[in-house]
Amino acid sequence: MRSAGIDLASASYSAASLTEDGKPIATSIWKPDNKKDSDATKLVGFEKWLVAKLFAWQPDIVVVEETVSNFQNPKAPLQIAKREGVALLVAKKRKNVVVISAMITSSRSIILSKGNLKKEDAFDEFKKLFPGFKLAPKTVGGMDQADAAVHGLAGPTHLERR
Repeated sequence: MRSAGIDLASASYSAASLTEDGKPIATSIWKPDNKKDSDATKLVGFEKWLVAKLFAWQPDIVVVEETVSNFQNPKAPLQIAKREGVALLVAKKRKNVVVISAMITSSRSIILSKGNLKKEDAFDEFKKLFPGFKLAPKTVGGMDQADAAVHGLAGPTHLERR
């Protein structure tokens, strides 16, 4: 079973990862071409990137990160929610794909046995669990790739629990 995970970000890196039969096999990072572009332009870029990834990967399940609202910047949840909506729509438009919205704490609990880890600590735990899987450095989207992979890996369990 192929499962894709989508990790969302407000202004910097978003990531997608593909897993198959409990192993991460591919990952990708998206970043706006120009931070000064309008929200609409950024969303179109994100949508095009995600359509291409899901077309190439052909997942059976897509797990999209569910927006949380405990940010210091009050605009961050709104920005993430916009990308979440685009990701849910792009995934749902694919035929025969199950789309699941899940909190990262839930996916981390399933895969890393600790849902309340900080993003940096979850990255380190993921690297221990999958030492041969190549991720970008922490500060250049690697933590987002790890979270996307965790969502993908948790996809079948989320599906069973529905």
